[in-house]
Amino acid sequence: MKYYEGHDAAYRRLKAEGHVTWDRRDYDDCYLKPFLDRALKGLSFSVAKPRALEVGCGTGPASAFLAQHGFDVTGIDLSETALEIAQLQAKRLGLKITYLKQDWLTFSTDEKFDLVLDGHCLHCIVFDEDRRRALETTRALLHPGGYFAMETMSFRATMDFGPQFRLDTDGVLWVKVARDNSLGPVEKWGDWYLPNRRLLHAEQLVCELKSAGFRILESKTVREEDPRHSDLFQAICTTESRG
Repeated sequence: MKYYEGHDAAYRRLKAEGHVTWDRRDYDDCYLKPFLDRALKGLSFSVAKPRALEVGCGTGPASAFLAQHGFDVTGIDLSETALEIAQLQAKRLGLKITYLKQDWLTFSTDEKFDLVLDGHCLHCIVFDEDRRRALETTRALLHPGGYFAMETMSFRATMDFGPQFRLDTDGVLWVKVARDNSLGPVEKWGDWYLPNRRLLHAEQLVCELKSAGFRILESKTVREEDPRHSDLFQAICTTESRG
């Protein structure tokens, strides 16, 4: 298993507790709704039913939101439990959404999308080469002139994730685990750790997107009320050059 594949256990716990979303909200109260509402107002599509892909879709509340707003939606994730919940919720809502167990970094299809959405997946991809691969894959999946909309955790000087976490100088957040953890921890700071998140400054994220060939139409940093939380960086990008 790769370091970013360890979410299924958390989804199994959520399911056992009767929850249907990662943040334990009601399913119809999508945490990305304010961002998506704003984003969709500024985007234009050449087809009546544009195709959307959500990467790291989890249990699918954002995918459901897009389907309810006229998109033909595919959601991909590595957690079988999350995808099972997503399928049940789509059925409950009477929505036709395609859910697939796929890795964002290697996902390939002959179909192209008008919109790719990442709602909190990129920060789980911590190493530079993996992040480049994810963004390159995204560009390849989009129609020319297609859109990439994303929200990701970003660096905040006061953030504090707790004593089991350590942040290195590259912005990689490491979590302390047992030495025999199946994801293969590495020895750091006299203990055993797994990479957990990548927390870059907004300026670094902008550079990363531009280096991947995206033109940023809009970007914004959202500051949560609790100073221990990270910032959230939002961006709406296109594959289309200014010319």
